Amino acid sequence: MESGVDAPDSGVYSDGMNYQQENRTAEIEGVVSLLVDAEPDTIDYVTSVLRSANATRFWSEVTGPCLSQMDAARLLQVTDTTVMGKAGLLRVRARDGRPVYPIFQFEGRNQRSGVQDVVKILSKEYEPLTVAGWLRSPKDDLDGMTPMEALEKGKSSAVTMLAQRAIYAAR
Repeated sequence: MESGVDAPDSGVYSDGMNYQQENRTAEIEGVVSLLVDAEPDTIDYVTSVLRSANATRFWSEVTGPCLSQMDAARLLQVTDTTVMGKAGLLRVRARDGRPVYPIFQFEGRNQRSGVQDVVKILSKEYEPLTVAGWLRSPKDDLDGMTPMEALEKGKSSAVTMLAQRAIYAAR
């Protein structure tokens, strides 16, 4: 079969590119052609929007699904005020500024054992999104596990020690 000739009903061209990739490429080329003649302010604005969207997507992947403050309070069976003031509860800001609580820190109706101590330690030097990323990123000192995986396996002392070392290194 010649390159560029359709493979029957497969959605894939013989050169390996599929119809969706081709459409996406055409869309990108269309945006680029619009930007060529755009004013500098327009280019700055588009760049800002794209960076914001990419950052939001990245941090959404890091935190995973989150609970609203009211839902976190219901889960923990406490008041909204108690949730808001609870030290060691990982709280990040949604894009609209509302406090939200990544669900990876919960197990049943409680915060997973060890998370509170680690969040308290790391929060001394790091922003909440950085703490979330640290908890969900593999660590060589934990044999390639994430701190959350290590906490699930009952290795809270190893995770706490690693968090303390991270703080010491940051100073």
